[in-house]
Amino acid sequence: LYVNMKLQIFLEEIEVESERMLRDALGYRHEGKYGAFWLVEEEPMLALFINDQDACLFYMPESGENKWSQNRNFNGSEEDTLNFLIENYQEDDIGKETVITTQKATEAFIYFYLSKQLSNDIEWM
Repeated sequence: LYVNMKLQIFLEEIEVESERMLRDALGYRHEGKYGAFWLVEEEPMLALFINDQDACLFYMPESGENKWSQNRNFNGSEEDTLNFLIENYQEDDIGKETVITTQKATEAFIYFYLSKQLSNDIEWM
C-alpha cells in the first residue's frame, strides 16, 4: 500500500511513499536511543517519541481534544516522568502514564499512516 505523507524526524522532513520507507525511517535514533517523529499532513497529526524501549504517542485531531497514548498498567503518581527528546532535540519530561512499549507505539504509528485513524490497540487519554 502506498500513501504519500510527510514525516518529520526531529527537524528534518521527508516524503514517505510506502510502509517500508516509513518503517526504515522509524529506525533512526539520536544518540542511539531517542526518536521524535511526526506524521504531518495538515491535521490530524500524530507524534511518536521514543526513549530506547519506551515510547509515547501524541495525537492532534482537526478538532476536539489532543490525546496521549495511555498505559493502563501504570500505577504511579502524576509526578513520575520519563525523559524524551522532542522534535527540536529539547529534553521533555513526559508522564509515565502515557508510556508504552516502542514496538506497540511504532505499530500504532504505522497503522495511522496507512489508515488515517487511531489504532484500537492503544488506549487513549
